[in-house]
Amino acid sequence: MDKLLANSSVRESKYPQWVANVVIVKKKNGKWRMCVDFTDLNMACPKDSFPLPHIDQLIDAMTWHELLSFMDAYSGYNQILMEEEDEEKATFITHKGTYCYRVMPFRLKNAGATYQRLVTKMFKDHLGKIMEVYVDDMLVKSKSKEHHIDHLKEALDILRQYSMKLNPERCAFGVTSGRIAALSRFISRSSHRCHKFFNVLKKDNRFLWNSKCIEALRELKAYLSSPLLHAKAEPGKCL
Repeated sequence: MDKLLANSSVRESKYPQWVANVVIVKKKNGKWRMCVDFTDLNMACPKDSFPLPHIDQLIDAMTWHELLSFMDAYSGYNQILMEEEDEEKATFITHKGTYCYRVMPFRLKNAGATYQRLVTKMFKDHLGKIMEVYVDDMLVKSKSKEHHIDHLKEALDILRQYSMKLNPERCAFGVTSGRIAALSRFISRSSHRCHKFFNVLKKDNRFLWNSKCIEALRELKAYLSSPLLHAKAEPGKCL
């Protein structure tokens, strides 16, 4: 709460018409996030029908690219300002009093659609070419390593133009691995085929590459090299 006040994300609210309760949610990294239960407010809001990209199409768009960089916006939703007249609608109650958001908070009904509209506008000239974006997750892709730095520069210049900040802990640049995870939805019983060597890659486990891992990887390679049942369509070629 002190952090939100210090960076002017919230302000004190007096006589609000809408008041919501605070909910504390544990994040994947073990840290805690303060959320607000906007259930009642969301029920009164019309739905923003701006479409989110289809995950399958985004994964298909990554194929044939030699180098990838993944970027995540820092507290993404909070980088969008609320309309002043709507701030007090996002009021929540604490032991110190009532406060409202000056920035777009997490769990608002149309937060995802609002953010997607923004990034689609920001990167409109690059989507489908050197970039893909899903809400606050951004991907820069290059078919050759030689062009990747230039593509990254174009993306970062746009982020700088809009004063959008990144979360360095959740960014990964120059990635070439992870293809098995992307293909998993096309692999029959993928979790069974991969779990032996995926388990040793987990952060909490000791890395021990044994004969079972070697055999599981060999079998997976043999399966992937068998006649294709699913392939990415190539323009100009028969299906």
